[in-house]
Amino acid sequence: QELMSDLYLQKLEVETLAHHSQSFTRQLPVPERELIEGPLQDYRECWEKLERELVSKQHELEKTLLSLGHFQPALQQTLTWLITTQELLDQQRCPSIDLHTCEIQLAKLRVLWNDVRAHESTVQSVHQAGLALLTPNSRKTVSNLSHNLQELDLRWERVKYQTEQQVLELETTVSQAQKLNQEIQGLLLWIDEVEGQLSANGLCEAAQTPQERFQLHLELYKEVESKQCAYDSVYTVMEQFLNDCRDSKGSKTEHRLHTLQHKWNAVHLKMQERKVRLSERVTLETQFHSNAQELIGWIEDAMNMLNKAPAPSLIQEYITIQIQDHQVTCPGRNTVHPPPHHTVAKCYLMAQNHPGRFSSDVASHSAQLNTLEQCSEPLRDYSSKQHRSLIQNVMGTVREKWAKLTQCTSQREQSLQEARKHAQQV
Repeated sequence: QELMSDLYLQKLEVETLAHHSQSFTRQLPVPERELIEGPLQDYRECWEKLERELVSKQHELEKTLLSLGHFQPALQQTLTWLITTQELLDQQRCPSIDLHTCEIQLAKLRVLWNDVRAHESTVQSVHQAGLALLTPNSRKTVSNLSHNLQELDLRWERVKYQTEQQVLELETTVSQAQKLNQEIQGLLLWIDEVEGQLSANGLCEAAQTPQERFQLHLELYKEVESKQCAYDSVYTVMEQFLNDCRDSKGSKTEHRLHTLQHKWNAVHLKMQERKVRLSERVTLETQFHSNAQELIGWIEDAMNMLNKAPAPSLIQEYITIQIQDHQVTCPGRNTVHPPPHHTVAKCYLMAQNHPGRFSSDVASHSAQLNTLEQCSEPLRDYSSKQHRSLIQNVMGTVREKWAKLTQCTSQREQSLQEARKHAQQV
């Protein structure tokens, strides 16, 4: 019996060692894992063989003692063991959701369950020996013996049932804890991947334009939104488990849950901010190309007007009118405010109906050119090399056409002035 008691204590150490070895070898590559698991398996087999032999020896000794008439000591010893085991079962704490703690609890409970099953033969032998003593004894002795046998049966059934139920419940808890921890680990790894894509060069290396980057981000944004249900489910279940378990405060599982919550909120905030920022860039790019096309169209129409303008007159009255039509300046010509956004058709019609406003309209559109320059600068800063070249080409085209227009306008004004001098001399 002293040897069996020592065996029970050593068995707890063996199960704890087995648990630690499994946790350690999971992280190792297959070759190294086999080098460790091989000797551990041999050790476990030797231990199980020793355990079977000791249990078998205990049963033989118990039967021998019963055959020699040692029923009462055996009965009392068995009842004492049942009472002690029942107290151990009653002291079992609420299963923890922390996987490491839960697995250790399960390992210890399985040792107790093996001990209970090993005592089944002992209980049966004591019970049968008691039944054999019922008939020959006196009525009082029979009554006491019957009561003891009933207590033996009731305590045995209760211990066996309670041990089995606690093992099943703890196995279910371990299974749930493993599943939830795997889901948490999966979400954490996925969030790390998303954070990598959200880094400076991680998301849109292949995208050339802000619109392409925005579309790629929307795809990632939809992926994040699709994970919302999985995150909410894991967080709700884990939070409920942690609230139900008294020993969950400060546990590794609680720390991992808080880490998941922090990372999820952080990546969700980054996604929102990146979405707004990319949307603003798409709007800016759209406005840039729209304004560039509008300004180019206006310049081309202005050039057509200059090309179709009548030749300078040599008559004093007519040349004076032509110069006034070319040089009259509208109010606000030198202001720095952006020009009114006339359509190309309206500008052309205005210039035809009011020729004197042509020079003023050219001057006012210089502010629109400056605005276009300012709009192109941030676009070039966060665009790819290829798209940056496209923006520079657009601006180069606009500047070239604008320079040609201003040159033609100046030449027209110079020719009108020369024509006026000639008309004055005639």
